[in-house]
Amino acid sequence: MKREILLVIVIIIICIPSYTLNCSYPSYHSPSAFDRVFGSVSGCCNIWNTNPLSVWSNPAKLGYHRGFSLGYSSANDSNYNEISYRAAYITYGYKGMGVMLPMINSHGKFGYSYKENDRIEIDEDGNLVKTADYYDSSSQFAFGFNLLEIYNNYNTNELTSDWQNFTDLSMGYNGGIAYESNTPNYGTSEIEGNEDAKYNYSDGLGMVLRISPLNETNFKEYYYLKADIITAMDLNGIISSYNKSFKSGFSLRLAADLEKYLPEYYDVLSDISKNVVTMYISYETCNSNEFQFSSSGIELTFLDILSLRTGKDDDAEKYNFGIGLNFQYKDYYQFQLNIALLDKGDFNNQVYLDIMLNVNLSHLFFH
Repeated sequence: MKREILLVIVIIIICIPSYTLNCSYPSYHSPSAFDRVFGSVSGCCNIWNTNPLSVWSNPAKLGYHRGFSLGYSSANDSNYNEISYRAAYITYGYKGMGVMLPMINSHGKFGYSYKENDRIEIDEDGNLVKTADYYDSSSQFAFGFNLLEIYNNYNTNELTSDWQNFTDLSMGYNGGIAYESNTPNYGTSEIEGNEDAKYNYSDGLGMVLRISPLNETNFKEYYYLKADIITAMDLNGIISSYNKSFKSGFSLRLAADLEKYLPEYYDVLSDISKNVVTMYISYETCNSNEFQFSSSGIELTFLDILSLRTGKDDDAEKYNFGIGLNFQYKDYYQFQLNIALLDKGDFNNQVYLDIMLNVNLSHLFFH
């Protein structure tokens, strides 16, 4: 009966959508190469990607961060060398609480930025008026709380500690200033570029719910699997109504336990790996007045070190591809490198690269 009840819970959780209101500026795209492989809408539910850049998709994920992390990403369009994207953020997480702040990137901007060099401005007669650099950027801050973990860290309660083996709830808030430089006109009836830059404030509330049913049943005794199902909610526009949209989705993660499957190698590998192989699947949708689409993807990770990823927007003809390398020593240090090859259509590919460095000071000095 216990198994049947948990199976019903799994089905209910899968059917519950996660909602995001607002696709963050300067675009709805995450600056994380890890997430971007899964499509234009991605990352809202992926609590295992603790790169600060992924917090862009949902601030509630900060409840799962540990120690100091620095994330940086870079991207260029293959056919348009004058178009580039850069992002830099830092996070700190401790006992279920986390905060994210923008850092300066190679565009000289704080946070996430898009730049187009020598953009052409044309008047109504088709004459060249001028060329100028165009860019927009968003400097986001965020904080998040894993409510059950915070409670368990400061209260001795065996019941809630057992609960956290198969569920937890995290909430977060994000806000920031979005900046847009002059917008040149491309051959319309008049020059519409504003001499003044445009500023907007965007903000929102996020939520992540994790359910891990297999960890609390006898399934693991036989199949040695760990399973996590994630749904999330992110409602932006709490103070500002700027740039609204709706996102929904869920993710599923299955992991084969290293100690159970390869016990003879556990002592050798346990400092750098906990799983033999991990599979992550996600599906998310986004709707607004301007666009509507969905994205899906899958990732396979071997020994928590090498990851192979693919995904796409549902209306795209070709898949994106990505590879990731992750090196972690216990809970002390972690370095991650992710590369994504994104199909942008019209023979144009976009190469995304991100890196993440994490140092868990509390484990390093107090354990």
